[in-house]
Amino acid sequence: MNDTIIKPGLIRNIVEKLRDTKIEIGGNKESYKNKYHLKYTQEIVSNVLDAFLETLEDAVAEGDTVRLKGYMTIKSSYVKERRRRNVYNNEEFIDPAHYQAKISLGAKLKEANKRYNEKVSDSNEE
Repeated sequence: MNDTIIKPGLIRNIVEKLRDTKIEIGGNKESYKNKYHLKYTQEIVSNVLDAFLETLEDAVAEGDTVRLKGYMTIKSSYVKERRRRNVYNNEEFIDPAHYQAKISLGAKLKEANKRYNEKVSDSNEE
């Protein structure tokens, strides 16, 4: 399809995957009159994360690009056929042409990486 999926489309796809999944509330259900009193459980977060990863997998399988602004872009890129050499037994072989997922970091993740590098370099100086 080669479409670009951004955050609202990704959310729509995740909601579609979780449409038939029910959230169980423990304890006295009458005390939960307002929906904001609900708490996230490990099961709820696990279901959402699994649906997110399945949505990414489906998008890459369709050849779509997933763009999470500021965080990352995931897309399928074409890799040409190449001759390669096995270093263990020195045999040449042909790596056939194929598509592979390419992840490009966004500004927020690059900035987080810079902060981590500064933190590590500061601790190494001490």
